[in-house]
Amino acid sequence: MKFAHIADVHLGTRRETPYLYDGFLNFIDYMELHPVDMIFITGDLFDHVPTKEDIVFVDTQLARLTKTDILYVTGECDYLGKDSILWNYEFVSRMYLLNCEEIHNHVPEGERAERNSYAEGIMDSLHFAKYNVDVYGICQYSEQNERNDFDSVYARNLRAVNIFLGHGGSARVCPFDVEDFGGKNFGYIGLGHKHQYLAFEKQHVYYPGSLEPINEDETGEHGFIYGYIDKQLTSVKFVPIAMRRFEEKKEEKPEFDYELLQELNRENAFGKCLQTFDQKQTEQAQMAKKKYADGMLASLQELTGKQALSTYTPTQVAEAWAEQQSQLKAGLQSLQQEIAANEQEQAELEEKLLACPDQTGTTNVLHEDIGKLQFDLSKLEFEDQQVDKKYSRRRLGFVLWIDTPLAIVLSLLVTVGMIDVFFMQAWEAWFRLVTSLIGFEIAFTIIGFCVYNMTKMLRKKLFGTEIPVETHARLQSQIRLLESKIHDLQLEESSRFLDQKNYDENSRRMKEVQKQYQQLLEKSEVILSVLDVNADKMVKE
Repeated sequence: MKFAHIADVHLGTRRETPYLYDGFLNFIDYMELHPVDMIFITGDLFDHVPTKEDIVFVDTQLARLTKTDILYVTGECDYLGKDSILWNYEFVSRMYLLNCEEIHNHVPEGERAERNSYAEGIMDSLHFAKYNVDVYGICQYSEQNERNDFDSVYARNLRAVNIFLGHGGSARVCPFDVEDFGGKNFGYIGLGHKHQYLAFEKQHVYYPGSLEPINEDETGEHGFIYGYIDKQLTSVKFVPIAMRRFEEKKEEKPEFDYELLQELNRENAFGKCLQTFDQKQTEQAQMAKKKYADGMLASLQELTGKQALSTYTPTQVAEAWAEQQSQLKAGLQSLQQEIAANEQEQAELEEKLLACPDQTGTTNVLHEDIGKLQFDLSKLEFEDQQVDKKYSRRRLGFVLWIDTPLAIVLSLLVTVGMIDVFFMQAWEAWFRLVTSLIGFEIAFTIIGFCVYNMTKMLRKKLFGTEIPVETHARLQSQIRLLESKIHDLQLEESSRFLDQKNYDENSRRMKEVQKQYQQLLEKSEVILSVLDVNADKMVKE
């Protein structure tokens, strides 16, 4: 299935932002020449809650794509408020607004997507049978959303191609960590909110960026994502089609007077190191000299706030350089301690997850086990409910087994008696006989019930027949055991998910700390390599 993905178009008023409308029409023209099966729009199609006029314009243009299904989730700018006209708008295009209660578009009934049964809460899910694709989506319902709505989302049907659409990624709009999408079985995760193209290929997370740069700060290429997806392959490329582009302004740095710098540092370790470079007279030595000199000046300017090199005295250079060295050593030591603590925590988490490294697979197995146990539990509960009924049927059968001969005799006598009464007029004799037999029948019935109840223990011993009370107790014990197992598995499922989440979060944090440590270490190479380790041998006039 071929698809295109756009976001953050930010259509406003045509008078104020005509270039954004031109960029959107340019995209539609491109789609007419290079048709796709689906178009994903992941939020901020408008820079405000759209009016009917706004929607009619977009809908009319999208209707030009007669064979393409369009899936739309809202962002924080065009959010789906309770009074939004989007709820009941009848699209003339093949537009699907996810999270809408009913689908309003002009797709023929036989081709229309069906809503999946697991579409619940704020998460919607549509199934496109033609492509065997499940598309999940979450709209934004307000201008600000500080909760992570993506945390509990995962693909339910592993036999289909699963795609997720959403909008967010900042502290004020659905904050989340890209690592959280690992193992959720989505072939493509299309998001909006970032105005630059971003691709996290390992997690299949993609931001197309805005179609056109919204302001001068948004430099570089802008466009949309063009891709292909099936069960085995996800192929994505960025297509730059923006009609305007802003370049980043490069500030020219003034050339440093390295000779003056060296003169000011004649008596310290830094100056002596520069002199050593001069003695070698090689290209590598001159490059190293420049690197060390640049690092020295940047540190001095950061510490003192002075930009003019001529204002420094050798004493100031020495003091600033010593302070910088002290700060670097303290910073490196602090980061080393933090890295060691993170590595220890990571080792503990890794040991817990060693038996089940795959979070999704483990969770699916636990789901399956819990489902089987719940099915067995329901069978036991049903059997427990039927114990008294089953016992009553057995008791009645026993009684009938005793009373059946008498009942047959009674029925024959009643029949004969009725004939004799009508033809031979022997009423009194037959009345006494039938009355006596009925009395015997009632008596035998009572005796049968009593005998059955009084011989419970004997029948249990001879025939292995369970007593109802004991049957109830046995079933209740099995029920409590299953409930305990289900509870334990649910706790394990929750613990596995939490452990994996903590592991991923700690991995991300450790990577950040290691990156900071590496940056500081690279900076320290400039400083620590040109100074003596002993503070007494530092710069002196």
